[in-house]
Amino acid sequence: MLDRLKHRRAELGISQRELGERLHIHRQFVSRVELGERRLDVAEFVDFAQALELDPAALVEELMRTSR
Repeated sequence: MLDRLKHRRAELGISQRELGERLHIHRQFVSRVELGERRLDVAEFVDFAQALELDPAALVEELMRTSR
């Protein structure tokens, strides 16, 4: 799932700093999430998805399909 978020950020052409600004968090936090060093709670996941113009529910469905 982290790869999906990172890939989407790249598709949008925004930097980690820009994503951090959208989320009102530090770029370092974004980096740690993308590297798998920091897990997202549900609220953070929704914020990340929405900042990346993704549907959080669709991402969860995708995760459920691929984890079976």
